[in-house]
Amino acid sequence: MLNSGLASGPGRPAPNEFIFRGGGSPGKQTLMRITSRHSARIPLRRLCTSGRRGFTLAESLCAAAILGVIVLAVTTAISTAQRTSFEGQKRILAAIAADDRMVELATLSYEELLAKNGLDEPPGEMTTLDDDPYPESFWAIGRRTSVVEETVVDKDTGVEITGLRVIVTTRDEWADLAVIEMFVPEPAS
Repeated sequence: MLNSGLASGPGRPAPNEFIFRGGGSPGKQTLMRITSRHSARIPLRRLCTSGRRGFTLAESLCAAAILGVIVLAVTTAISTAQRTSFEGQKRILAAIAADDRMVELATLSYEELLAKNGLDEPPGEMTTLDDDPYPESFWAIGRRTSVVEETVVDKDTGVEITGLRVIVTTRDEWADLAVIEMFVPEPAS
Protein backbone atom coordinates (compact mmCIF):
# COMPACT_ATOMS: atom_id res chain seq x y z
CA MET A 1 0.00 0.00 0.00
CA LEU A 2 1.31 3.42 -0.95
CA ASN A 3 0.54 6.34 1.34
CA SER A 4 1.41 9.94 0.80
CA GLY A 5 1.21 12.20 3.73
CA LEU A 6 -0.34 15.60 3.24
CA ALA A 7 0.45 16.71 6.76
CA SER A 8 3.76 16.06 8.40
CA GLY A 9 4.23 15.43 12.03
CA PRO A 10 5.58 12.82 14.46
CA GLY A 11 5.27 9.43 12.78
CA ARG A 12 3.91 10.93 9.60
CA PRO A 13 5.81 11.41 6.39
CA ALA A 14 6.66 14.86 5.05
CA PRO A 15 4.66 16.10 2.02
CA ASN A 16 7.35 14.94 -0.37
CA GLU A 17 7.85 11.46 1.21
CA PHE A 18 5.99 8.21 0.56
CA ILE A 19 5.83 5.17 2.81
CA PHE A 20 5.33 1.71 1.34
CA ARG A 21 4.06 -0.96 3.69
CA GLY A 22 3.82 -4.46 2.60
CA GLY A 23 5.81 -7.62 2.59
CA GLY A 24 5.94 -11.28 2.09
CA SER A 25 4.33 -13.01 5.08
CA PRO A 26 1.37 -11.74 7.13
CA GLY A 27 3.31 -11.30 10.33
CA LYS A 28 6.21 -9.57 8.73
CA GLN A 29 5.98 -6.12 7.11
CA THR A 30 8.60 -4.17 5.30
CA LEU A 31 8.76 -0.44 5.80
CA MET A 32 10.34 1.56 3.04
CA ARG A 33 10.59 5.30 2.84
CA ILE A 34 10.71 6.88 -0.63
CA THR A 35 11.67 10.50 -0.78
CA SER A 36 10.77 12.57 -3.80
CA ARG A 37 12.10 15.96 -4.78
CA HIS A 38 8.70 16.90 -6.23
CA SER A 39 5.46 17.54 -4.43
CA ALA A 40 3.07 14.64 -4.13
CA ARG A 41 0.16 16.74 -5.34
CA ILE A 42 -1.61 15.61 -8.47
CA PRO A 43 -2.58 18.43 -10.86
CA LEU A 44 -6.26 19.42 -10.62
CA ARG A 45 -6.81 19.11 -14.39
CA ARG A 46 -5.71 15.45 -14.32
CA LEU A 47 -8.17 14.74 -11.51
CA CYS A 48 -11.08 16.46 -13.32
CA THR A 49 -10.70 14.80 -16.69
CA SER A 50 -10.33 11.28 -15.35
CA GLY A 51 -8.39 10.28 -18.42
CA ARG A 52 -11.03 11.55 -20.89
CA ARG A 53 -9.83 13.48 -23.90
CA GLY A 54 -11.65 16.26 -25.80
CA PHE A 55 -12.98 19.77 -25.31
CA THR A 56 -15.30 21.05 -22.64
CA LEU A 57 -18.57 22.74 -23.55
CA ALA A 58 -17.16 26.16 -22.63
CA GLU A 59 -14.12 25.63 -24.85
CA SER A 60 -16.34 24.53 -27.75
CA LEU A 61 -18.65 27.53 -27.38
CA CYS A 62 -15.70 29.90 -27.20
CA ALA A 63 -14.17 28.39 -30.36
CA ALA A 64 -17.54 28.58 -32.17
CA ALA A 65 -17.94 32.25 -31.20
CA ILE A 66 -14.43 33.12 -32.43
CA LEU A 67 -15.04 31.23 -35.68
CA GLY A 68 -18.37 33.05 -36.12
CA VAL A 69 -16.71 36.46 -35.71
CA ILE A 70 -14.01 35.54 -38.23
CA VAL A 71 -16.57 34.29 -40.79
CA LEU A 72 -18.65 37.45 -40.32
CA ALA A 73 -15.60 39.69 -40.84
CA VAL A 74 -14.53 37.84 -44.00
CA THR A 75 -18.08 37.88 -45.40
CA THR A 76 -18.40 41.61 -44.75
CA ALA A 77 -15.04 42.30 -46.41
CA ILE A 78 -16.01 40.28 -49.50
CA SER A 79 -19.39 42.00 -49.73
CA THR A 80 -17.81 45.44 -49.46
CA ALA A 81 -15.22 44.57 -52.11
CA GLN A 82 -17.93 43.37 -54.50
CA ARG A 83 -20.00 46.51 -53.96
CA THR A 84 -16.96 48.74 -54.53
CA SER A 85 -16.04 46.81 -57.66
CA PHE A 86 -19.57 47.15 -59.03
CA GLU A 87 -19.63 50.89 -58.32
CA GLY A 88 -16.28 51.31 -60.08
CA GLN A 89 -17.50 49.36 -63.09
CA LYS A 90 -20.66 51.48 -63.18
CA ARG A 91 -18.64 54.71 -63.17
CA ILE A 92 -16.44 53.49 -66.03
CA LEU A 93 -19.49 52.48 -68.10
CA ALA A 94 -21.14 55.83 -67.28
CA ALA A 95 -18.09 57.72 -68.59
CA ILE A 96 -18.14 55.61 -71.76
CA ALA A 97 -21.87 56.25 -72.26
CA ALA A 98 -21.45 60.02 -71.73
CA ASP A 99 -18.51 60.15 -74.12
CA ASP A 100 -20.45 58.14 -76.74
CA ARG A 101 -23.36 60.57 -76.57
CA MET A 102 -21.06 63.60 -76.80
CA VAL A 103 -19.32 62.12 -79.87
CA GLU A 104 -22.70 61.49 -81.49
CA LEU A 105 -23.85 65.05 -80.74
CA ALA A 106 -20.61 66.48 -82.16
CA THR A 107 -21.56 65.03 -85.56
CA LEU A 108 -24.85 66.99 -85.66
CA SER A 109 -25.33 70.42 -87.14
CA TYR A 110 -25.86 73.47 -84.94
CA GLU A 111 -29.63 73.49 -85.60
CA GLU A 112 -29.99 69.73 -84.91
CA LEU A 113 -28.30 70.15 -81.52
CA LEU A 114 -31.14 72.32 -80.16
CA ALA A 115 -33.60 69.51 -80.94
CA LYS A 116 -31.70 67.18 -78.58
CA ASN A 117 -32.31 69.39 -75.51
CA GLY A 118 -34.08 67.45 -72.78
CA LEU A 119 -33.33 64.03 -74.27
CA ASP A 120 -33.65 61.71 -71.28
CA GLU A 121 -33.02 57.95 -71.22
CA PRO A 122 -33.83 56.14 -67.95
CA PRO A 123 -31.40 53.54 -66.58
CA GLY A 124 -31.35 50.43 -68.75
CA GLU A 125 -33.03 52.07 -71.74
CA MET A 126 -30.15 53.86 -73.47
CA THR A 127 -29.94 53.83 -77.26
CA THR A 128 -27.65 55.40 -79.81
CA LEU A 129 -28.91 58.30 -81.93
CA ASP A 130 -29.74 55.64 -84.54
CA ASP A 131 -31.98 53.90 -81.95
CA ASP A 132 -29.67 50.91 -81.54
CA PRO A 133 -29.87 49.58 -77.95
CA TYR A 134 -26.82 49.57 -75.71
CA PRO A 135 -25.37 46.21 -74.54
CA GLU A 136 -26.70 44.47 -71.41
CA SER A 137 -23.71 45.65 -69.35
CA PHE A 138 -25.21 49.18 -69.33
CA TRP A 139 -28.38 48.00 -67.55
CA ALA A 140 -27.92 50.27 -64.50
CA ILE A 141 -27.05 53.47 -66.40
CA GLY A 142 -29.23 56.22 -67.85
CA ARG A 143 -28.35 59.50 -69.44
CA ARG A 144 -29.70 63.03 -69.84
CA THR A 145 -28.79 65.61 -72.50
CA SER A 146 -29.15 69.34 -71.99
CA VAL A 147 -28.55 71.92 -74.74
CA VAL A 148 -28.87 75.63 -73.83
CA GLU A 149 -28.00 78.82 -75.67
CA GLU A 150 -25.26 80.76 -73.96
CA THR A 151 -23.02 83.75 -74.54
CA VAL A 152 -19.50 83.59 -73.20
CA VAL A 153 -16.87 86.32 -73.08
CA ASP A 154 -13.27 85.56 -73.99
CA LYS A 155 -11.13 86.80 -71.07
CA ASP A 156 -8.17 87.81 -73.21
CA THR A 157 -9.93 89.68 -76.00
CA GLY A 158 -13.25 90.62 -74.40
CA VAL A 159 -15.12 89.22 -77.43
CA GLU A 160 -18.60 87.81 -76.85
CA ILE A 161 -19.24 84.40 -78.40
CA THR A 162 -22.76 83.07 -78.75
CA GLY A 163 -23.27 79.34 -78.96
CA LEU A 164 -24.72 76.21 -77.35
CA ARG A 165 -23.60 74.63 -74.09
CA VAL A 166 -24.10 70.86 -74.44
CA ILE A 167 -24.15 68.87 -71.20
CA VAL A 168 -24.42 65.07 -71.07
CA THR A 169 -25.02 63.56 -67.62
CA THR A 170 -25.03 59.83 -66.99
CA ARG A 171 -26.64 58.47 -63.84
CA ASP A 172 -27.97 55.45 -62.06
CA GLU A 173 -31.21 55.40 -60.04
CA TRP A 174 -29.71 57.39 -57.15
CA ALA A 175 -26.98 59.73 -58.34
CA ASP A 176 -25.15 61.32 -61.25
CA LEU A 177 -22.09 59.30 -62.24
CA ALA A 178 -20.40 61.33 -65.00
CA VAL A 179 -20.88 64.78 -66.57
CA ILE A 180 -19.34 65.95 -69.85
CA GLU A 181 -19.74 69.48 -71.24
CA MET A 182 -18.82 71.13 -74.51
CA PHE A 183 -19.42 74.57 -75.97
CA VAL A 184 -20.35 74.78 -79.66
CA PRO A 185 -20.00 78.32 -81.08
CA GLU A 186 -22.70 79.61 -83.42
CA PRO A 187 -21.50 79.28 -87.00
CA ALA A 188 -20.73 82.49 -88.84
CA SER A 189 -23.47 83.50 -91.26
